[in-house]
Amino acid sequence: MLTFTLTDTFLSHMEQAVFSDGLHKADVDEAVWNIYPCWFKGASRWTRPLVLRAFEKDQLVAAAILLECRRGGQSLFRSPFLYKPTNWMGTPVLIWLRAGFGPEVAANPGFFAADVDPQEIAAQLVDYLSRTSLALFITDLRKNAAYHTKARAFPYVDEGMIDVSGMKEVQEYIDEHRNIKRKIKSFTNKGGTIETHRSKIDEPTQQSLVKCCAATMNKSFVHTPFQDAFLDVIQHTLNCDSSSFVHLIAKMKGEIIGYHSFVETGPTLRMMHGAFNREMKTTYHAYDNLIIKATGHAIKQGLKKVYFGPIMNETKRRMMRESEPCFTYFYSRNPFIRMVFSFMYSYSNLQTKKLLAFSSTRKKSKLK
Repeated sequence: MLTFTLTDTFLSHMEQAVFSDGLHKADVDEAVWNIYPCWFKGASRWTRPLVLRAFEKDQLVAAAILLECRRGGQSLFRSPFLYKPTNWMGTPVLIWLRAGFGPEVAANPGFFAADVDPQEIAAQLVDYLSRTSLALFITDLRKNAAYHTKARAFPYVDEGMIDVSGMKEVQEYIDEHRNIKRKIKSFTNKGGTIETHRSKIDEPTQQSLVKCCAATMNKSFVHTPFQDAFLDVIQHTLNCDSSSFVHLIAKMKGEIIGYHSFVETGPTLRMMHGAFNREMKTTYHAYDNLIIKATGHAIKQGLKKVYFGPIMNETKRRMMRESEPCFTYFYSRNPFIRMVFSFMYSYSNLQTKKLLAFSSTRKKSKLK
């Protein structure tokens, strides 16, 4: 019989050590502990990270990082006549991004002690949250649907990956794509370069990268429920003095135009966030070139796979070698909220045809 706590206190070093063997079984390592503290440094008035802990006979056996958001109206609606009343309600919405490690500096499938069954314990974590939460959204891989039989399931975009195991050089990946050579040439002919930085980024560069994030957010058709705090969280990752963090920075004639930030953990490279200067008319295929650079970095480091997180544009979709279907699962202990939120979400910005064009779980007949 498990007992649970939900607090805003991050895992101590002793608690992290409980999950070391479990991390290795999940193809990551202790480098992931550099990711999540950035949220605990960047929390805002309306968004804060939480840690769900599970105990068996007073022994810690599992944990998960969640986000609590109270101003997520703009993630659902563009009209202020709709999102302002939603924000005014201030309903605490819990979000658990279970698809992988690292995206949005928050994604985690949970952490498990070596001597427990992760699938069994994960199901109990989900059950506890579903019974105690006013509003709970869990983004999870379709293969984990058995955890969510009591939820309302909504389609979500796929997760993208590039398997580089067996590759000796990045040219092998380039040769798989018909138009890549042209895009590389276009980028380099316009003065495009990509720099690789590890560990902490200097202050002027941090500011330029955060500006790229702000420009991308302003142009994006997706507004996350935790967007009010995300720029601060991003800056904490750029300021993190960890050699496991890899920042690939694209420049055009010396000026920063975009970047991707990853964590190198276990035999994998996992994206945390990235952005471009969307105020430019074109970045001359900087996006494609950053994906190629990340793939080449993984090959040189002897890694097995690069995880790029949610697929939300055609460029990423085309360049992935693999993808995993995902759903967003909604729970509420309150029948009224369960009915209202399910209806609102069905017709929200997160269920539009434009977004779900990148979803393998979409139902075409219900797309707007």
